[in-house]
Amino acid sequence: MMGNKIKLHIYILTFIYLCILSSLSIAQNVVSVSNDKFDRHDNQIHVGLVITTPPRAYYRNSDPSQPLIGYEPDILNEIAKRLNKVIVYYDVAWTGLFTGLLSKKWDIAASNIFINEERQLMMDFSEPHFDTGMGMLVNVKSNISSLDDIKGKVLGVDIGSGAEVWLRENIGQYGPYIIQSYNGTPDVFLDVQTGRLDAGVSDLSIIDWYVESHKMRLKRGSTLGDPYKVGFAFRRKSPLIEDVTKAIREMKKDGTIGKIYKKYHGVYPGKNNSAYVLYDKMEK
Repeated sequence: MMGNKIKLHIYILTFIYLCILSSLSIAQNVVSVSNDKFDRHDNQIHVGLVITTPPRAYYRNSDPSQPLIGYEPDILNEIAKRLNKVIVYYDVAWTGLFTGLLSKKWDIAASNIFINEERQLMMDFSEPHFDTGMGMLVNVKSNISSLDDIKGKVLGVDIGSGAEVWLRENIGQYGPYIIQSYNGTPDVFLDVQTGRLDAGVSDLSIIDWYVESHKMRLKRGSTLGDPYKVGFAFRRKSPLIEDVTKAIREMKKDGTIGKIYKKYHGVYPGKNNSAYVLYDKMEK
């Protein structure tokens, strides 16, 4: 049962008035429960999240007893603060992320979800908050320098991810190659490191984060596909989407998202990145 696999982590954002300083701060409390049942309240936003992919969402020191941190949790926590809401996070596998959203287990799906036409047929999206792309993680001694070099190789991807879709759609042009599907990005990268895979295909920012701590053994390989926009997914006509998008736009205007980006990527995003750009209408 999915409920036996999901760890529910509640991050209660409590406003604490500091009388001496006359300022407002946020306190985060974490509560773990053994299943996915939780009494819903009007001030809660339930979020499904894959918590294994730094810098997107991860536990400090890779320890589930430590705080949840990352680019998307920081954005969501700030949205909750501005909407005076409480965030309830569900730690889920990628394969169950959209199923849980559509079956009303959570209100928002947030795990580096790129916005494409296929997903827009099933779900609504917030305004994008990030632009990224796909690329390959390879051994430093690898001879894979371009897409022309992946013929006959063994490539690892997250099951159901955009990278897997791209590889299957383009096997006629760049293949044949073998696609190995995994339940999590860390396992993909580990198998690249140990030589069981010739390359892992994933989000560029996740690859760059991993390479930073494995420079002697791994490097970023070729990019593939077009850049894409990342947003939060909602069920159709969700009453939350308007308020969340409004908060995202405010955070773009005041530079909050840009600062969160720098916190986890080391540099500010370009001015044409969706971390700053305001959209009059969601592009299809």
